Amino acid sequence: MPPGSANYAIAGAALALGIIVVGVTRWIEHHRAKNPMPRLIPTTPFMAFGILIVIVAIAFSFAVWRDTPSGTLDARAGKSNADLTADETAGFKTRLNNCWVTPAGLAGAQGVNVAIRIQLDSRGNLSDKPELIRAPMSMSGPALQESAMQALQQCQPYNDLPIAKRERWKVLDITFSPQGASEVSAAPTHKNLQLQ
Repeated sequence: MPPGSANYAIAGAALALGIIVVGVTRWIEHHRAKNPMPRLIPTTPFMAFGILIVIVAIAFSFAVWRDTPSGTLDARAGKSNADLTADETAGFKTRLNNCWVTPAGLAGAQGVNVAIRIQLDSRGNLSDKPELIRAPMSMSGPALQESAMQALQQCQPYNDLPIAKRERWKVLDITFSPQGASEVSAAPTHKNLQLQ
């Protein structure tokens, strides 16, 4: 049984008991209103007791949830937080390179690349304008950047990315060389512009 499951089971049982007590007490009061009878057992204390159990069960559930380590919650997310596999990133690069046009005069250039950050919606479309995060200071930089932006626009939607891993691919950093997309990775949380 996963950590914390026993506590949730206890809270659930207490919540069910409280609801049953409140429900039965309410039914008795409703039945008495239709058919007047001597009040042998006062129902107000039982109603209050049931409501108290419900409140305590909810508070206990919240306390257990708050104290659950984030690692346990991440494990429950399953594949949603898993990194993209080599095959998944290779498939993404292949799709992107099908739209790639090498800038004129850069076919044989070495050591020149740009890095661009993209944001994708749940259907794999660009949800915002691609952001330049690294560029060469040489004259070839603007042409390489322009080819990268065109390929990114033309190849969308990127709907072959696994929807279960959306948290890992909704923001991607892609490095382009004159031969096309060379690296794809999930973007870090910080943003910075680097010139090389």
